[in-house]
Amino acid sequence: MKIHRFALIALTSCACWAASPARAGAEPLSSVEITALRHPAAWPYSDFLAGLDEFEERQSLAPQAKLEFRLRPDRPDAALGDTVVKLETEARDYTLELGDGKFSLPRLPRDEQEHARISLNQQRHDFTFHMPRAEVRTAGLPDDTLRLGDLRLACAVNMAIFKKSIGMLRSLGLTVLARRGDWCRVEKNGGQSADAPFNFRVMTMEAGTRRERQTFDQPSRQVRLPLERAGWPDDTLIRLEP
Repeated sequence: MKIHRFALIALTSCACWAASPARAGAEPLSSVEITALRHPAAWPYSDFLAGLDEFEERQSLAPQAKLEFRLRPDRPDAALGDTVVKLETEARDYTLELGDGKFSLPRLPRDEQEHARISLNQQRHDFTFHMPRAEVRTAGLPDDTLRLGDLRLACAVNMAIFKKSIGMLRSLGLTVLARRGDWCRVEKNGGQSADAPFNFRVMTMEAGTRRERQTFDQPSRQVRLPLERAGWPDDTLIRLEP
């Protein structure tokens, strides 16, 4: 039982995910020269390539949505105003547009994928515990509204990246210990949650004529959703109220 619970904690703590309003499309890649840091925050591009593959494979969950990645410094109040995101390859470096703490990640040509990495002009110790998190959002939704298919797809992308980052053997080991093949499934002792765009007390789920409203005693910024529950389609809207 302790091992089972530890595995669930490992799954939920390593890959939390969120949905927030999308920004305009990223600008084309351009070359950039940046003074190197001694220990920059960086992540292998191959890990995120697994996420790009998952997004394309399961995009039917959110056909009108855009995929972006949000930076997550260890200190929630850390400023990102001077942060530059690079995509480094053996041939050249690219700079990625960063807006509202998020960036879009392109699919590199095959001959540039090997040894490529995402790098910041920030020290590694400021990003020790959190890698960039995938966010999926359908264009045109109000700021107070989330879409269930977007959240399902974002979770699938984040889980694909996490599994790639820890390797196949560890991934299989955690799957066995946690006793579940779908890492996005919400269970009694663990599951995934989404960051709300603001503190809320009321959450209403709507799908056609079906409507469920839930009120909380205390304001919350985390939305724990029934991602796997049958009967709620991908087009379900989750409306939040302060």
